[in-house]
Amino acid sequence: MALEDHITKSERELLKQIRKEYTREDCINMWEKSKGNLIKKVPGGFWENRNHRAYVIEEFVRQYQREHPGEYPIAKEFYSNRLSGVLRYYKSSPMHAFADAGFTDKESDIYDPILAETPWLVLTQPPLGYWREQANVKKAVDWLAKKTNKEVAALESSDFTDNKLAGLLREVYKGSPIAVIRAAGYDLRDLDRGIVPQNYWKNKDNRVKALREFADNIQKPAEAITQKDFKNGRLAGLLAAYHYTGKKQADALREAGLLPEAAGTA
Repeated sequence: MALEDHITKSERELLKQIRKEYTREDCINMWEKSKGNLIKKVPGGFWENRNHRAYVIEEFVRQYQREHPGEYPIAKEFYSNRLSGVLRYYKSSPMHAFADAGFTDKESDIYDPILAETPWLVLTQPPLGYWREQANVKKAVDWLAKKTNKEVAALESSDFTDNKLAGLLREVYKGSPIAVIRAAGYDLRDLDRGIVPQNYWKNKDNRVKALREFADNIQKPAEAITQKDFKNGRLAGLLAAYHYTGKKQADALREAGLLPEAAGTA
């Protein structure tokens, strides 16, 4: 027996509504009438149909972006535009709604690479838990390093706040760029950022070890290394240590055995 044989007449009518496929134009008109209070609500089961939701979400975003170019609506905007019923299907996540409508699907006509790859640029609020996923944090850190033309280890708080990543920095990692970088999966030492304990450079072993690693990484002849190289390598603090005088970079390199005692200036 068919399902209809076991239900009431009113239930059969409701089932017909749920199964009915509306056109894109009909869906948008239905939503507009609901939004303008011309109808009390959309037909029962209307939002059950994924196509109905997708048509309206796309139109809603387009209308919103006419007044807010390059931005996407937050949950509050869904509610104020009679779309709370839509968000229920996405656990109240606008991002999940945008994704289901096709905005993050490369095969879709409405694909938005900015939303798909760098959602923090166009979303006021990322999805709940978005920054708890390492892949998302790493994507943001790598993007920020490229955007600022800096090494990952050199990223500072201002880089995050100036590039729409303040939420990642402050709300999740308590304002610590080091914590963010480590959460992205990078094995970051404090020394990589030029941050060392008090009196650290007074110890010769610390200086020599840092200098030899620095020389290996810079891939320049020792006699060609300049003070600017030390600064870029976050070793300016080493040069400022009381131990060195005069031609500071040459003295440091000699102590590490990278220049002979009789060598001239660097």
